[in-house]
Amino acid sequence: MKVLPSKNLIGRVKIPGDKSITIRAYFLSLMHPVIVNNESLGRDARSALKTIRKFGAMIMRYRGSLKLSPPKSNPESIKIDAGNSATTARFALGWAASNGINAHIYGDENLNSRKVGDLEQDLRNWGVSVESNNGFFPVSTSGKIKGDFDLDINPGSGTRKGALIIASANTGLNFSWKESPLSRDHSERMYAWADCWPKKRTNNEPVWIDIPPDASAFAVIASLASLTPGSRMYSKILTNKRRSGLLRLIEKLGGEVLVSKESEWPESIGTVTVNSKKDHLFRELKIQSQDLMDMIDEVPLAAILCSNSNCKVVFETGGMLGNKESNRLLSSCQLVKSFGGDAEIKGDDLIIYGKEGSIKGGVLEDCSDHRIVLAAAVAGACSQNGVEIKNPEMGNVAFPGWVETFKSLGVMIK
Repeated sequence: MKVLPSKNLIGRVKIPGDKSITIRAYFLSLMHPVIVNNESLGRDARSALKTIRKFGAMIMRYRGSLKLSPPKSNPESIKIDAGNSATTARFALGWAASNGINAHIYGDENLNSRKVGDLEQDLRNWGVSVESNNGFFPVSTSGKIKGDFDLDINPGSGTRKGALIIASANTGLNFSWKESPLSRDHSERMYAWADCWPKKRTNNEPVWIDIPPDASAFAVIASLASLTPGSRMYSKILTNKRRSGLLRLIEKLGGEVLVSKESEWPESIGTVTVNSKKDHLFRELKIQSQDLMDMIDEVPLAAILCSNSNCKVVFETGGMLGNKESNRLLSSCQLVKSFGGDAEIKGDDLIIYGKEGSIKGGVLEDCSDHRIVLAAAVAGACSQNGVEIKNPEMGNVAFPGWVETFKSLGVMIK
């Protein structure tokens, strides 16, 4: 499939449900009845649904929504295949450790190359026996957490923190932490809103959760709108500050982003409009730890944005990009260079030397990182000659139906 140079892309975009919040809602259902609306249908969310079913959750359709109920009992031992979903795998560790379940948790080749040593040590310090593959998945646990737990998390990690919040919420044991930079706060927002953390919920009425549209999926659309001439796109989406770093980068690069907030609790939601960039001045920027954390899943997109803008941008990654579906420090740099842009790595810093019109195009060979695939698609739309993507279906992990969405907006694809 080849994404060709495109312009005048105008329209309202329907964005699928947020993957991160969907997975958290599924794990909440292991403790309390939950009715979920607008859930993500992507592969990682499906892995999470299979995982809670294996733990014993009862799942049924209810008036177009998912009705999920806690297990009647816990298994003594279990094997969990989390697929590609590191969030699912880590949350499963937290759930198993809070129940004393003997668990063996593994996944596909990507997941089994992901580090888990920090969470492994956390659970060990909380009284659980944990064995891993030298700090990587697969991981086996036995025993149950004991007592209260206090932790410094540096750098911050939403999934590490979220796994421990699950363990705390299920047992009623106190978990307190400090983190820097701040990571996404969906777990503490959802579990506090559902009144099940920091104290255990006693009311057994179902918790209704409407999953907001995915911020990371809209980041793809926002990048597309900013980089293609004559474009204007808008959507109602999740506007959580910890997920809006890429929108702020678009503004810093001279782009136009309009946000109309509609609610703040349990999640920040609003209508966001992004217009084609009209400011072409040269800029020098440094993206430091907190801003980087706020776009941690969008760095490949950010690299393409910077590559096709008049700028020099230094991403001070502090080692935060190595533990993803690929080493995104390296893969983002290679992506820019392969399409004709100028980038380099110095230590842990990614430096983009951007220039409008610098993206010539090229070919993205089979790639196992869905974020790289989506960034390549955006690059194709703002390139001179287009970008051929060998396995476009991989992008569905983060943005289900992205090809159809691009076509509906008028992106040229063959």
